Amino acid sequence: MIRPRITVGLPVFNGELFLARTIESILSQDFEQLELIIADNGSDDGTERICRAALSDTRVRYERSEVNRGATWNYNRLVDLASAPLFKWAAHDDLLAPSFIRACVEELDRAPHVVLAYPRTILIDHDGQIIDAEFEDGLDLRDEDPLTRFRRYLVHPGEQHPIFGVIRTEPLRQTGLIANCWGGDQVVLASLLLQAPIREVSDRLFLRRYHPGTSLAANASPAEVARWYDPTKRGRTALPRTRLTVELAGVALRADLPLTTRLRCVMAVATDWTPRYWRVMAGEVRRTVRAAVRERRSRRSNFDRQGALS
Repeated sequence: MIRPRITVGLPVFNGELFLARTIESILSQDFEQLELIIADNGSDDGTERICRAALSDTRVRYERSEVNRGATWNYNRLVDLASAPLFKWAAHDDLLAPSFIRACVEELDRAPHVVLAYPRTILIDHDGQIIDAEFEDGLDLRDEDPLTRFRRYLVHPGEQHPIFGVIRTEPLRQTGLIANCWGGDQVVLASLLLQAPIREVSDRLFLRRYHPGTSLAANASPAEVARWYDPTKRGRTALPRTRLTVELAGVALRADLPLTTRLRCVMAVATDWTPRYWRVMAGEVRRTVRAAVRERRSRRSNFDRQGALS
């Protein structure tokens, strides 16, 4: 086998509906120097059968966990398993045009200072029909100044599709990887773009599938999303938007940048990010306080009843 230049990491849990087509789109790339590692997070449908059938291609590895340990763990372990200098996460239900990887690798080869390259997106539905052929990701962050890149990212209102681009493996490992919280992909992207520019490839080579089983559609509430990231949370939301804000400020503070730049990035979280979400965060705090008060009253009431019966 040719030594791979890129590791494609595919995390999956109960993905039998779309998985075979996704694997085919990866193995049909016109860039052959790749390895595909599939991380099965305790699936109990036909996922294991599909993955083992893919092992007929020597570029494929299959790593199975017997229990579902959450999306964060499964995504991040793929980075530890990677052997190539470039890395790409692949969702089990998305599709790649045949030149996806080659176009991104060529962009990184042309620009050694760039940390991530991603192509433009086409949105497709459950049946693979095009929903939006003109979707704009808006994350071509090629500015040389890290503060400028960070501030542009903080005001970006849309999807985080560059997380599925081609990333240099070592810089990725220098981040904290995907944070174990709602919006964890935003944290790793912020950490990467503080290291170096991110570039968009002009061709539309990423087919992002939207269907009722996608992570956000199937996990509508913050509590459900939190359990998707980490099943041990047992429904505790831990102030999701507030936690994400703290994580972004922490990424800025820990960045390998001059102190003045780091402090200005932290200030940008306060001036560019927080004004857009302060009402959401205030609501999270109010609900948390009210829940704590109710729980305390309930415990006191139970204690009083037990005292009356004794």
